[in-house]
Amino acid sequence: MSIISVILALLNLILLPIIAGCGIVCAGKDFGRKTFGGKRKIIFSWLFGQLILWCVFQFISVYDILKEHSFYDIEKKYLIATGIICAISLAVFAISFIRSRKALTAPAGHETTETGNTPSNAPASEPLKPWEYIIIAIVILGLIVQVVLQIVLAYMEVDDSYYVSMATTSVDSLKLYVNIPYTGVSTTFEPRHGLAPFPIWLAFISNISKMKTVSMAHVMLPAVFLLITYAVYALFGYILLGEKKRYLPIFMLFTELLVTFSFYSYMTPEKFFITRLREGTATLASLILPGIIMCLYLILKSLKEDKKTDLRLYFLLLFLNGAGCLCSTMGALLCVVPIGVCAIFACIIFKRWRHLIPMVMTCLPSLIFAFMYLKLG
Repeated sequence: MSIISVILALLNLILLPIIAGCGIVCAGKDFGRKTFGGKRKIIFSWLFGQLILWCVFQFISVYDILKEHSFYDIEKKYLIATGIICAISLAVFAISFIRSRKALTAPAGHETTETGNTPSNAPASEPLKPWEYIIIAIVILGLIVQVVLQIVLAYMEVDDSYYVSMATTSVDSLKLYVNIPYTGVSTTFEPRHGLAPFPIWLAFISNISKMKTVSMAHVMLPAVFLLITYAVYALFGYILLGEKKRYLPIFMLFTELLVTFSFYSYMTPEKFFITRLREGTATLASLILPGIIMCLYLILKSLKEDKKTDLRLYFLLLFLNGAGCLCSTMGALLCVVPIGVCAIFACIIFKRWRHLIPMVMTCLPSLIFAFMYLKLG
């Protein structure tokens, strides 16, 4: 694994999703500060961008798998789609940035609240205390330790016989789901795996980064996904804490402790996260489902406060559904259930029946692939 391969992998796993998502996050007159504000924009940009790219890959790959096209066809179409998405995103970002700069340079007395600027008479935040710096240092050290341990203690397991083998054979033979990875024997299309081609995405990232599939699966993906997943957890904690945001390091410290000491049972959610994040099912459980819960919390919060719900939250839910279907066929069910329950409670408690329609629309990817699973199964 060369330095160039590592750089290419980081560009594909971090920089490219941020570029793909910065447009929708910063779109509008508020430049993304109302819901996706301040320093959080970069995390939301990665989340939006990666989910958009996963959704596009899901639809492209499933179509080519059903049509029995080659791995090269998926790679070519996905690269073209990614280029278009990034170009549009950068254009939207540039337009929004220019508009925000014009609002900042507006004459005195001009309305500037839509840009999200902090009023000059707003109280300054209190400086951090020494014990807070200590907790922040412990949190950062814990993240470094977990990343290093994930790389050093990476091990093969039963599921690797399928995930990594399928990704490797897809790159080497350019054929998709035509052989059983366990035996190499030819087989027919299997909806359970063919409709959730996360190993094919792993194969694409490995091939485009010029890195061996096993190195990508056991080194790069776990390390990058662990940091990004913790960033999403920090974002969720930032939202949950409300006015007590200075306690976010404590929130993250206890989150790390739960993950670090997760071996209190054979298979816990935290152990699933720390040991199998390279697999689609673990990504679904550790990243996609918490992201859905975070979106639903923000939507319910806006309904409770009788405020207009940011339309981008519904788009985020839509992309989360599509990405969940890529990770696992279980995503078609697990992504819909919390959204459906939230929609019903919103209708009953807040009497907002008009929110039922966008909630249903966000579930379309899951409903489409669930129908295909039943039809092809």
